Order: sequence, then C-alpha cells, then structure tokens
Amino acid sequence: MQNKTKEERQAIAAKSHATRKANKEHKEAIREKAAQNRDKLQIEIKALKEERDELLTHQIINDAANALTNKSLLVESEIVRNSTPVGFYCGVYFLIKNKQIVYVGQSINIFSRIAQHSNEKDFDSIAYITCKKDMLDKLESLYIHAISPKLNGRNSGIPIAPIRLDKLLAT
Repeated sequence: MQNKTKEERQAIAAKSHATRKANKEHKEAIREKAAQNRDKLQIEIKALKEERDELLTHQIINDAANALTNKSLLVESEIVRNSTPVGFYCGVYFLIKNKQIVYVGQSINIFSRIAQHSNEKDFDSIAYITCKKDMLDKLESLYIHAISPKLNGRNSGIPIAPIRLDKLLAT
C-alpha cells in the first residue's frame, strides 16, 4: 500500500469503510429480519397452542357430552345456521302426547300460549303452523274437525271449534 499515492490510499480506505458499513448494515438487516420472523413465529405458535387447547377443551367437553347423552355437541356455526329468529309467531299449534295430537289451539304468540298450557295439559312435544291473524279461526277449525283431538272440547260428541264444520264447508 506504500507504493500507492495518497489519493489511491484514501480511495481504498473509503472503499473499505463503505464495504464495512454495507456489511454491517447487511448483517443488521439480517438480524432485524430474523427477529421479525422469530416474533411472527412466536405469535403463530401462540395461536396454534391456543387453538390446540381450545380443540382439546372441546374434545374433553364433547367426550363428556357424549358420555352423558350419547350425542356430540354441535359446533357454534351449526347452531347459528339452524337458529330461528326471535319473534311472536302467529298460527295454529298442536300439543302432542305419545306421538298423537291431543290438542289444537291458536294464538298470535304461539310460544307464550304453549307455556301457559304446560301447567294445564299433558303433552310431551309440540308442532305449529304459522299463518296470518285473519286465518287463525279457519285453520284451527279445520284441524280440530279433521283430527278431533281428545283435549279439545266437545258438544254432543262433535268437536268444538271457532267455526262449525258446516259453516266452513259453506264458504
């Protein structure tokens, strides 16, 4: 290097300095990228552990549910997909005992009315058909006359309905 001129030595030193600086910046960038990757992986590992724990918890709960009820639990999306909107359902309802309709009724709030019956009538399941308020009497009467449920009232053996059968047939 002694046979180089001052300008050449300064250029070599500047180049060397620039190379060291570039190498240092490159190493720092690699360390920074590695730290970012490490942080990202730690976040992913944490999320996977939480998911594993949740699955394990659900599996434990599902195993318990299966042991208690012989059924698996539905997942949240299945429950939501099969849900019914909250509302006051107007229509004709059927009280059922041992797979036979024992009572036919009508209401502008079916579930509230059925809840009232739970203390008065013996039934083990329900069904209902929604309809408009102006059709309640007709639809209920048709079902009462067609099914003749034992808990609906009778007059001389004929089921009592809001509209008599002969009047229904005349319309």
